[in-house]
Formats: sequence, structure tokens, C-alpha cells
Amino acid sequence: MKSTSLLVVFSFALLLLFYGCSSTTPPKAEIQSPSAPSKPEMSLQVATLNLASLNKRIEHKDIVRLAKILKKEHIEVLAVQNITRYPGLTTRTDFVTELSKQTDWSNVFGEMANANGKQTGNAVFSFYPILSHHTQSFDGVASALFESAVWAMIDAGARSVMMISAALPMKASFEDQKKCIAMLSALNGDDKKQLMILGGNLPQEESVCTSAGFEEEALADRPANVRLWHSQHPQVKMFNTRCLETDLGTIITTQATFYR
Repeated sequence: MKSTSLLVVFSFALLLLFYGCSSTTPPKAEIQSPSAPSKPEMSLQVATLNLASLNKRIEHKDIVRLAKILKKEHIEVLAVQNITRYPGLTTRTDFVTELSKQTDWSNVFGEMANANGKQTGNAVFSFYPILSHHTQSFDGVASALFESAVWAMIDAGARSVMMISAALPMKASFEDQKKCIAMLSALNGDDKKQLMILGGNLPQEESVCTSAGFEEEALADRPANVRLWHSQHPQVKMFNTRCLETDLGTIITTQATFYR
């Protein structure tokens, strides 16, 4: 009888041990969630406008309309080429002074020529403070007459950006175009860490753009004398590049987005 009771107890213990072990769930392997995409550090809406083909006299109302477009499109930095000014002539609307007044933006103007009371040049307008600026002439380029570029270092908040407004020689050969772009690319220094955005009548040949370390966003309806390049930068992406038609010509605008 005792042996039978012991056998029953032993069998019951084995059953408990069996079911207890079988119900134990092995530890799950730790699941690694995919890393979330980095959030943008900042974004900057930039644009460029070339007045070289404008065949009308700029009036106050033209500047007012342009300022409204800039505000509507949230443009924060604008490069303008081939501006004509008449210093001291109160009967003419001064593009630089009036646009800064309408937008309450800072500006820098780089003179190209000044003769008989007529001044021509390029400018950069910025919603953000301008830290420094300089006019870059195209010395040593055979086809260059008075053309040049003006650059402005802009404090855009988390980062500084160099905006360049360039008027290249109208009759520049392929080699002369390469020389001009090389001079502008050299402004970035050897480390190439600074983002440069370049607007103007830039070469249409893609090889000139890429060999100098710039990129250009695809844009089917881009005019021949208005282009917008940016230096190759691993932490910067361009979005929503497009053309805007105004009374003063075509504006190309893009959104530069910075990632950490």
C-alpha cells in the first residue's frame, strides 16, 4: 500500500514538473526599432532674380508687388543681379533702397560699374543679419568687362549661409565660365563645409556645375539667364524648387533644409 501511495505521489510530482517547465516562456530577443530620421535643424527659403532682360523703368508699384510676393512665398534671402541705380536722382525709384524699405530687410550691394550717374551692380537681401560681405571681381577672365559677384555671409540662426549674387560676363566662353565659377567656389575655402547658394546667369553645362562642387535641382521651365546652385553638402537637402513669374522677371526659389 505504501509503495503504491509513494508511486502516486512521485507520478504527480513529475506531472507538475513537466507542465511547469513546458509553460515557461523563453526570453524574447530584444527587438531593435529602426532609427528615426533626423529632424531638420533649420530651413531657409532662398531665391534669385536677374534684371538683365528687363526693358522697363522700375517704379514704386513694382517694388511693392515684388515685396508682397516675397512675403507670400516666405522667401527669407534674395539674390538680385544687374540692378541699375541712379544715385542722387530723386525722380527714379531706387531698387535697393525701396525693396529694403518694403521688406524691412538688410542688404548689401556690389557695384560693377558707375558712369554718367548710372550705377550697375548685384545685391543680396536678407531677413536675417548679414555678418560680412565682399565683391568678387573676375580678374584674369578675358571676356570680363565690369561683371562681378557679391557675396554675403548670413546668420540664419543655427547656421551661417553664404549667399552669392553673380553676373557672369555676357560673352564668356566655356573656359571663361569655368574660371568664373572656380573663383566663386574658392570662396568656400579648402574644407568646403560652408553651404554656398549661388544665383545668377550661371552656365547651362552640367559639367561646369558639378566640377566646381555645386548641385542644381531639376527644373523644366527654368529661363536661360536665371539659375540657382548650391554647394554639395551632406547635411543639406533642397525641396520645392520652382519658378515664380513677376513683373520684374522670373524668380527661382528653393527651400534649403539643414539636418544634424
